Amino acid sequence: MSDTPDSKQPLSLWMSFLKRPPDPGLYVRFGFWLRSAESHRANFLSACKSEGALADPLRSVQTTVERLSYVPELESSADEDSSDPPPRSRVLMMVAALTSTLSLVLGMALGGTFNSGSQNAFATGIGGFERVMLEDGTVVEMNTSSSIIVNFSAERREVTLAQGEASFTIAQDPTRPFIVTAGHTATQALGTEFGLRLHSAEIVSLYVTDGRVTVRGESTGEPRVVAAGEVAMITGANVAVSPISREAMAIRQAWRKGIVLFDAEPLRVVVSEINRYNRRQLVIVDPKIADKKFGGSYKPAGSLDMFLTGLQKALDIRADVAAGRDDVIELRSATRP
Repeated sequence: MSDTPDSKQPLSLWMSFLKRPPDPGLYVRFGFWLRSAESHRANFLSACKSEGALADPLRSVQTTVERLSYVPELESSADEDSSDPPPRSRVLMMVAALTSTLSLVLGMALGGTFNSGSQNAFATGIGGFERVMLEDGTVVEMNTSSSIIVNFSAERREVTLAQGEASFTIAQDPTRPFIVTAGHTATQALGTEFGLRLHSAEIVSLYVTDGRVTVRGESTGEPRVVAAGEVAMITGANVAVSPISREAMAIRQAWRKGIVLFDAEPLRVVVSEINRYNRRQLVIVDPKIADKKFGGSYKPAGSLDMFLTGLQKALDIRADVAAGRDDVIELRSATRP
């Protein structure tokens, strides 16, 4: 096996190399590896939680990557597709991206929050919930598997929703706009309370419970104003705004009270939502039951098995542990054909 890992090497090799003496070139490659796939970050976090001794090496990674901003050029090994050292401007861009990624990953791996200069990263695990107050008094609530990167300056307040879902109760400060970026979507709060969910880099959903926000999709999109009692679905440059009832709004943000509500939702939607909160995953193996409607509630802090008991009775379905996979639960009709 190669003495130096690359983007195709397994996590186990990266973990062993991170325990060696600091190596800037290796750390840059590691940063690119983290950014290349969500599965890389998830697997890395899982490994970190089972190896508490990694805390010091991880902080060495962060420190070394930050110091790279003072180096005029990076060794060519940092870019596998080029034999020439990248120019300083490109180095600074790479360092900024890597620092943001490492701040986020370190925050998730080392206890929920990590500080890097003017940046802070906050995160929740699967089934988790976190409420944090930022330095300006803004309150952020994060749903399951969610993470944010906070970067405040004298001129503006910026938050990146890196994954998942979060609600924001913004502290007013007329001198510093509050901007939240999620994927390709940028949202500016106008003294308000709103929530964002990042479905993918191109798809973001938004709801506003108080005040107004301006939202823009991709850079080519026109900014739209979304007011209290409205929701928006942002797909690429398109921003579709529509009103929402009080009942529907309450269901949409019930997670802030530790509960997930369903109002006559198809089983496929229920399964997708429940899977966000659990390591054990539900899989519909019988297409005939996918559109059965379910109304009820689920508490992420409670028992999945108890929820499944009620679901089976309500929809006349069976829930069986998959053969050889105790982390997969298969759903099928309880009535044999």
